[in-house]
Amino acid sequence: MTMSRSGVPAELTAALASGNYTPYMRAKFYKLFSDANPTWTMTQITKYYLRGSALELEGVYLVGTDEYVLLGFVVVERGVTINAVNYTISTSKFAITDVFSDGNYLYVTAELFPEQRYVAYPGTSTYREVLSDLVDRFGFSASFKDDSETYWENQFYPLSDVLTLNKVSGLGSLLKQKYFMSYADQGGGDIIFYAAKDTVNAENANVETTIEVDCILNCSEIPSTSSFVGLKSYDEYALIHQPVDLDSLHDLGFLRNGDVAPTDTLNSAALTKAMPVTIKPIVAPMNLDYLSGDRVKITTNFGVEKSGVGYILGGYTSVAIAVIEDLIFATETSQAIAATLDTAKFYGVGVNSAAKGYILGGNTGAYTAVIEDLIFATETSQAIAATLDTAKRLGAGVNSATKGYILGGYTSANTAVIEDLIFATETSQAIAATLDTGKRGGAGVQNGWA
Repeated sequence: MTMSRSGVPAELTAALASGNYTPYMRAKFYKLFSDANPTWTMTQITKYYLRGSALELEGVYLVGTDEYVLLGFVVVERGVTINAVNYTISTSKFAITDVFSDGNYLYVTAELFPEQRYVAYPGTSTYREVLSDLVDRFGFSASFKDDSETYWENQFYPLSDVLTLNKVSGLGSLLKQKYFMSYADQGGGDIIFYAAKDTVNAENANVETTIEVDCILNCSEIPSTSSFVGLKSYDEYALIHQPVDLDSLHDLGFLRNGDVAPTDTLNSAALTKAMPVTIKPIVAPMNLDYLSGDRVKITTNFGVEKSGVGYILGGYTSVAIAVIEDLIFATETSQAIAATLDTAKFYGVGVNSAAKGYILGGNTGAYTAVIEDLIFATETSQAIAATLDTAKRLGAGVNSATKGYILGGYTSANTAVIEDLIFATETSQAIAATLDTGKRGGAGVQNGWA
């Protein structure tokens, strides 16, 4: 899903994180790009596939509503309905490149830019100027990820050259060839441009640095016997720059003397988002956190040495302890791991998402509302920002794919309150439902992950 961070309704974000919502989706069709109101709205969408700059759509077509061959552009509006109110986000207008109906369904293929257009711009301008001018020609605005990076001010082409595209959709291939760049729709007529970055090793500039594009390309500017691809370019003096002793080269084309390929000068590794995914079963709760152009580190349980592990967090021997011990299911062996809880405690409640385990509340010597995590991939632990509404011990823990729950427990008396922990946002609150009777020390069981 490609969308803008700004303007996303808080209700939509919360609903997707909780998994409790009624989906809402519409496709609005326009004859002309300049049309303010849609000619026809499709209310029954059966399938859609949205990428950064392309859209495939299938839905029920009402015969006689409009001549579909006259439709030129489409906007997909999607979101949720809560209490009869729609909270949505929308794409920009995509140009329809192919459309047909079998009498029951309408099948639509669309691109962000029209398929057959001719454009020409001075190539001596900067990347920022060329791309901004180009998208403006088609009614869009341009945004640039890592906007302050110097490579956006690099010269696009040599003197006297112009950028010419008979099909504007070819822009993506050109940018990827030249600078490992791409673009995506952010909705509202805004297009974001971004670059895959060469991650600089801060400790030793001579160490090979790598860049990944579609998970297949590595590059290096120093000789190597490993399977690295070198970067080749030429400057305004027709001088060729390339590494030596490499059998494989990627030709960037023109790179003005003094300009550099995208590097990680903004330390965007610190901005890299962790995307935990459980491979078997596949568990990836819907959210708005991962956008085109983001640097994402995917953590899975596939091939991890210690997948299939249970843990006991804290407990009581003759005193409260902070030790975490594991149980490897395949071998039924157990040992203490290096991580410990921040505070020794017992009578806490355990729940887990695909990527983390949590201990909620407990007794440290006094009842606590603190929530601590255990990151499975790294086996590290710390207290999270969220806390329970009320300090308690001896509840019962269950979880869905998107939430954990602590049922009942003991505060200064048995309680019937149920509190949740939303995994995607790590926020917690009491829910409306309660147990019939206040109780502590019960057992939590569940039927699958809802």
